[in-house]
Amino acid sequence: MRRPSLNSVILETDKLVRQAIPSILVRIENRSLRALARRALRQKREFDRALFVRIGCEACGGNWRLLKPALVAAEMIDASLIVVDDIFDDSCSRAGAPPLFQEFGPERTVAAAFALTYLAAELLAELMSKDRQLKDSRAEIGSEFFGSLRHTWEGQYQDIVFQENSHGPLSFSGYLELIKQTTGHQIGAYLRLGARLCSGSADVAAALYEFGIILGALLQIRDDYLDYFGSEEMIGKGPFSDYAAGKKRLPIILATRYSSPTELRLLNKGFGRGHRADADRALVLRAISNERAVASLRKLVGRYVQNARKIIADIPRQSHAKASLEELLFLAGGGAD
Repeated sequence: MRRPSLNSVILETDKLVRQAIPSILVRIENRSLRALARRALRQKREFDRALFVRIGCEACGGNWRLLKPALVAAEMIDASLIVVDDIFDDSCSRAGAPPLFQEFGPERTVAAAFALTYLAAELLAELMSKDRQLKDSRAEIGSEFFGSLRHTWEGQYQDIVFQENSHGPLSFSGYLELIKQTTGHQIGAYLRLGARLCSGSADVAAALYEFGIILGALLQIRDDYLDYFGSEEMIGKGPFSDYAAGKKRLPIILATRYSSPTELRLLNKGFGRGHRADADRALVLRAISNERAVASLRKLVGRYVQNARKIIADIPRQSHAKASLEELLFLAGGGAD
């Protein structure tokens, strides 16, 4: 049987989730709240979190289609994180349109985020209650999953603290810990959830979780660089959003480390002061593209990729999931060896 490509896996998973959402959203009885929750989901360019649940399931030989409620739950949780994060960042756009809080206000937007989160928890509880094989592990699975998501919110809070500079500027090591908290634990949680819901072995579930932490970190690093080099269509928000908001991410951390005193003064001149002129952007891009900064980035990414490959080495080669994980790692790592 021909192994499906990652792109076909993504499209197939995305299609199933989109078809399932309308019948699930009707559980939200308030019509305006339901409409707002639907808008929050539509702001996602693609349903990628469900993909990780699917891959976790397939890595253990399970039927991912039986986990449809969990796939939808993953997207609802992620959508809730995104709309709240837009409030934290005072974002100007999301997927080419104003973020929800600008149109409906932060209070209603947060209410929609809560509705999506609680509905996701409801879906997961129902799914586990119907599977007799999970009878003795339901509490543990729930504790693992939501405990991991708690790390995400702790990371979000830490991000706000650093952005306010109340504990000083974000360091290189602080950045790595931040992306582990905000994105790494989240991706790991979805992969492990898929494995656990398919009654996968504890060793495989643990390996997927550790792999997910690294993959999540790589994806966040990629996103942080796309903030400077990508288009709004590609990243779902305006370029230079992090720079304008004063969010010190890896591109600026490494540029700062390898800039001259004069370059550093110019680099910091517009940081955190709203969207700057094209001339300022050109200067920032030159600093980020500094040869030593790029070399440091490649070294970091290469180390992450090597560690991730070791973690999934024992997953059977013939598994569709193994091929998907390797391709995701290749894309997130920019082809690094």
